[in-house]
Amino acid sequence: MINQSDRDLYTYLQSQQTAQRYLNDCYKQLDGIDTTVKSFENSQPFIHYLDHGVRFYENGKSMETLLQPMLFFYGMVHILKAVLLTVRPNYPETTAVLAHGVSSRKRKKKDYTFLKDEVKIQHNGLYPYFTHYLLGIKESPFEKITMERLLALIPEMTSMFTFHQQDKMTAVGRFDTSHLKFPVSLLDSYHLTANAFIKRIKRYLPAIQHTETHGQ
Repeated sequence: MINQSDRDLYTYLQSQQTAQRYLNDCYKQLDGIDTTVKSFENSQPFIHYLDHGVRFYENGKSMETLLQPMLFFYGMVHILKAVLLTVRPNYPETTAVLAHGVSSRKRKKKDYTFLKDEVKIQHNGLYPYFTHYLLGIKESPFEKITMERLLALIPEMTSMFTFHQQDKMTAVGRFDTSHLKFPVSLLDSYHLTANAFIKRIKRYLPAIQHTETHGQ
């Protein structure tokens, strides 16, 4: 959802003058770009993406629950496209990147259930494009993933899974602001050794000074 500070920023960037100035500053960080020309060319598309993204989010809040995910999804897509313009002045370079970049089985199985439905990552499209240029992920860690696994990553969904006796989240202990405690059972869930687990989470945490492992 869009908070007030984000809304204020989007309102500020709705002016072509401020949008162009902002893009010009972004493009100065890139090599081989005529910042004046590209910031002028992209200011209107940039404003368009932001405006439509905010409109989808704002209107989605007043819609019935069944329709909200679709409007929020397209709100997110437009905001992502605006952000992409700040680092990719020539976006979209080809029509191939305009597709969503993910797909699901169009013809559902006879015993179809939503949570078991799979999402497949495509080689081209918005998803692989923005994960590459905004998140630095050049290759997806999976080709397919079930909706159950995706939803289990959302903290707000924990109560639903707990209700069905399916604990998807792992509680992390916290001694103070600088000490975290992970249950050893987490290693079994991901089939990792303690060292491999620490190596994987290091990129998401401040520099780790000391580790201890108990109960293996």
